[in-house]
Amino acid sequence: MMNPNSVSRAKGQPLREKLREVASSAILQASEQVFVEQGLHAAKMETIAARAGVAVGTLYNHFEDRTALLAALVEERRLALAQELDVSLATYKGEAFDLQLTDFVTRFLGYFESKVSLVALLAEAEPSPALRKQRSAAIEAIELRARELVKRGVQARALDGARAQSLPVLLLGMLKAALEDSRARSQGKRTPEEWAADISTLVLRGMGG
Repeated sequence: MMNPNSVSRAKGQPLREKLREVASSAILQASEQVFVEQGLHAAKMETIAARAGVAVGTLYNHFEDRTALLAALVEERRLALAQELDVSLATYKGEAFDLQLTDFVTRFLGYFESKVSLVALLAEAEPSPALRKQRSAAIEAIELRARELVKRGVQARALDGARAQSLPVLLLGMLKAALEDSRARSQGKRTPEEWAADISTLVLRGMGG
């Protein structure tokens, strides 16, 4: 006969995990807001906890210090970007390659545009081991999806197969240049759609098969 306490624990564990996930998500959302408003160094854990609606002790149960909290925030945003690019790859699979490329670039730049304040703060953050790890993971995730996109372009004969190894790097270089240009401008910023049209044209004409 099964121990009733075991059943209770089995049922309670998913609920506890769910509550922990909800609290963690609220803390990360609050931390992004406070970091952007007050700066990485001025932001206090007490302020973040209050914004998230949790006790300070609860915050420290999830994240041991501000460095760990920032690394977790970067990880969550990295996963969100990867998911956005995955949606693009899945949605336009089988469509004309120019549509796949344009949507991929638009979504990539659009995501960073929505997080422009956070990106600017992270550029000034001290490169802790945890933060460096997340940055490397972000670059790897983006490169992986860029390679998949390029592979489709080669298969569709829209891109030169002989350049397949270098094309993802060149594409990411253009995306980085677009981000840096947008960050440097206070006025006259180009939209993700405008950048996507130009980058797609350049890729297809300059690197086409």
